[in-house]
Amino acid sequence: MNASRFFWVMALLAMTLIFSSPVQAQGGDDCANAQVVAEGTHAVDNTASAVDGPSDCDSNMSGDVWFSYTANATGDATIETCGSAGTLDDTVLIVYDGAACPVAGDPCLASDDDGCTTPNFNSTVTIPVVSGTTYLVQVGGWNGATGTTDLVIDLAMPNDDCATATPVVGGGTFPFDNTLSVADGPNDCDSNMAGDGWFSYTSTVTGTATIETCGSAGTLDDTVLIVYDGAACPVAGDPCLASDDDGCTSPQFNSTVTIPVVSGTTYLVQVGGWNGATGTTDLVITETPGLAETICDDGLDDDGDSLIDCDDPDCVNAFNCQACPTFGSTSTDPTDASGVVAACAITSGEHTDNEYWRIYPTDAASGTNCPNGVRILSVEFGMGVATSGGGVSQPAEVRIYRAPASALANPFA
Repeated sequence: MNASRFFWVMALLAMTLIFSSPVQAQGGDDCANAQVVAEGTHAVDNTASAVDGPSDCDSNMSGDVWFSYTANATGDATIETCGSAGTLDDTVLIVYDGAACPVAGDPCLASDDDGCTTPNFNSTVTIPVVSGTTYLVQVGGWNGATGTTDLVIDLAMPNDDCATATPVVGGGTFPFDNTLSVADGPNDCDSNMAGDGWFSYTSTVTGTATIETCGSAGTLDDTVLIVYDGAACPVAGDPCLASDDDGCTSPQFNSTVTIPVVSGTTYLVQVGGWNGATGTTDLVITETPGLAETICDDGLDDDGDSLIDCDDPDCVNAFNCQACPTFGSTSTDPTDASGVVAACAITSGEHTDNEYWRIYPTDAASGTNCPNGVRILSVEFGMGVATSGGGVSQPAEVRIYRAPASALANPFA
């Protein structure tokens, strides 16, 4: 073979090897070699992929590739192939815990087949994730479909806006991460509020609550804290109940406030980083019960909770705070008791006429709960015709009898 022919043979062999080499998958073709990713957009190509891993969560999984995703913050991660203009428009997506590659029978965290609207056969899932934790994402074609697409991972903070504030009841320690948060809500009470998150706190005591980020060992060591009434999400110009910037001693730029609280009442807590600071911290709420309102008719706020007398839940059982029904006390058609009740003579020669009764049940069995009885506030009556020698008025008397429920048919017996 001469040198020229040898050169052309070698060139053709090289070209044959090049064009017959398998296409490399974008994304690891097997779980053990999963492509490491974070939040963002990542190319997927399963043209030459083979199935690796279980399909328990979706039997249509085929031609799969793998990604190893580590969350940069704690929140809700949406993982999807929606919106891609690639040639793979019918995907299957399964997410597993990242501790180890799954085998047949292992549970998945989430899976989807046709959850997207564009392309309408592509896939989307949303899962809660924890900062620094790894998750395995298996992406494949439905029943053998192949081509290219994009895997998009987007992370949102669950309490990033007031409308989705994290509900908390009573005192405790609650983790907070504003790494991906954007400011939502007013900053009238502190113009340095940025990258905020929200908590909806319901008190379990009447007294005070200390709300703070002091003492946290997290990475966010410069916080801003604002507390609002919980009736509605605040807008610009709304007043706050309290705010703080650098009230803590450790970390010294973190925040603390103490506010009066009423049991069962909800307050909105806005936590953020000073001038854009981000990271992790803990929101700590400590409740301290106040003094009880013991005098319920003096017109004073005895326990300092801004509630006076019967407006204070402490006075719910006070006699003067009972809200008992009146049972038709303004009725103009009472029951005539003249033939039942003996004449109420006081001295010889006196008599009574037109005697009437009213029955006021005060027991729970009758549907009424008036443990302190019934108060008679006033008695109104009139006369159609004055009796001879009676002058311009006639005396009236109210007598109160107590009878068991069994005697209601004739309570005066």
